[in-house]
Amino acid sequence: MTVDAWYNHWITEIKAKTVRWSTLSSYKRRYNNNIKEIIGSMVISDVKPMHCQNVLNVLDNNGYVGASMVQTKAVLSVIFSDACENGLISVNPVTKSVKCPKKPEKNTSVLTLEEQEKFLAAAKESIYYSNFLFVLQTGVRTSELKTSSGQRDIPMTQTVYDLLADMKCKQVCYFYVLTKQICVSIIKTII
Repeated sequence: MTVDAWYNHWITEIKAKTVRWSTLSSYKRRYNNNIKEIIGSMVISDVKPMHCQNVLNVLDNNGYVGASMVQTKAVLSVIFSDACENGLISVNPVTKSVKCPKKPEKNTSVLTLEEQEKFLAAAKESIYYSNFLFVLQTGVRTSELKTSSGQRDIPMTQTVYDLLADMKCKQVCYFYVLTKQICVSIIKTII
């Protein structure tokens, strides 16, 4: 059985019935974009740690960030772990020796108050304006907008209070997901 054949069975018959839609979508995206082309045609029992390492090395060579490699490694690991549990292979090839290549740390910076004002002025007509304003006023991370896993106390400024009150009045009870492309395109227009 090839890795592709196992994956197709695994994703439709095992994971589709046991994980959330978002997790399933993530598994599919990682496999189809990062794994399939490299080891998909291999016989599953022939896959060794060096092949799994190669998947991560190819991602690194193609400019993927560390988080993408970590997520791809996690998907590889669960695919092969379930193959072990189902008797297709005796050992998971995603061993301790399979490591994500180190990425140089990026210097991160925050927007100055003037840059925030320019950003918000440029984003004023965006459907995401309320999200941008909320994030800039509170400092919450994008992931905290979508889940309760990052629950913490955040001081509420008058601007945030007015924003939330306005949203309630309009019956807007959700936040749109911020995408990197939207932020980047707006930042490029102000810089």
